[in-house]
Amino acid sequence: EFTVGGPIAANRTWFFGAGRMVDQSLGRETAVTRSPYTYNATEQRFEGKVTHRIDDAQRFEVAYTGIQRKEVNSAYPSVSTVMDTRSLISREIPQRLFAAHYSASISPSFVVEGQYSRRGQRFVKDGGTNTDLIQGTPVIDGMTGAWFWAPSFCGVCGDESRGNDSFLLKGS
Repeated sequence: EFTVGGPIAANRTWFFGAGRMVDQSLGRETAVTRSPYTYNATEQRFEGKVTHRIDDAQRFEVAYTGIQRKEVNSAYPSVSTVMDTRSLISREIPQRLFAAHYSASISPSFVVEGQYSRRGQRFVKDGGTNTDLIQGTPVIDGMTGAWFWAPSFCGVCGDESRGNDSFLLKGS
């Protein structure tokens, strides 16, 4: 992990940066059948922010966060419900967040704020690689809720993307 920050221009512009790298390896076992396997996850997370004081009444901030996560032998829906190693997947989950914020004191009793943010997340290769109707279909045990035979979702059918844009305008 690291963090760094400080002034860019004295009493006007500041920056902040941070990062974290994680490499995790865990011994796990499947539900019910208790077959051992190793779960691995790596994550690289970087954050940056710049704050600029335009004048005594106005401030502008820009922030960015980027996360790159990779998992090997991931269990869905959870470790406690996957019964066999055929149902485990390897996937990537990249995420990005960008935000910009402006605030100003128009008068001693009136302040305005505006913000825009954009978040994006993808699930890459998140599911099974077999599209055969028999070999690629997961089976769910109705008594225990456990999954087996194949992973959920389709890892070769294209990535799943989730994201949103948010706008805020406020006066008080």
